[in-house]
Amino acid sequence: MLHHHEHFDGTGFPDHLKGEAIHIAARVVAIADRFDKLTNPIDYRRAISPSEALAVMWTKEKSAYDTVLLQLFVRAMGVYPPGSIVQLSDGRVGAVVTSAPTDNPLSPQIMIHEPEVPRRQAIILNLARDSSLHIEKPLRLQERPADELDYLLPRRKMNWFHS
Repeated sequence: MLHHHEHFDGTGFPDHLKGEAIHIAARVVAIADRFDKLTNPIDYRRAISPSEALAVMWTKEKSAYDTVLLQLFVRAMGVYPPGSIVQLSDGRVGAVVTSAPTDNPLSPQIMIHEPEVPRRQAIILNLARDSSLHIEKPLRLQERPADELDYLLPRRKMNWFHS
C-alpha cells in the first residue's frame, strides 16, 4: 500500500497527504501496521503489550490516524486484546487468546501459564462463562520471565529476516 505511511495530520510520507486525501484502505493499513510494529518489533525485547500499544496510539499518536477508524480498531481489539498478558483474580497469569464478547468486554478467553502442562494441552479459561474469575490487571511483557513468555507467546521471537 503506497500511502500507509501518510499521517492524517499531513506529517507522513511519501506525498504528505492529509485527511480524506489518503485512501481509506491506506488509513486502515496505517493503523494495523503501527499496532504490529509496537507489539512485534524486530527486536522482540522492545515489544509492548497489545493494550499498551492501543494506549500509545490513542493518547500519544492519535493525530496521525483517522480518529473514527482508530476508534473502531480499539473497539474491535477490546479492552484486553489478544496477546495481552494478564493476572487473574486467583493470582494465575495467562495470555488473552480471543477477544471478549461485546456484551461482556472484560471477559476474554485466557490461556493459563502452567509449566507442568504441555503447551499443546494448555488450560484455556473462558471468563465470560466463569463468573468466579476476573482479570486483576494487565502485565508488562518486559517484566515477565522469559520461560513464561516462551510458553504464552512462543511466536514473539520469530524473525522474518534471514541473513
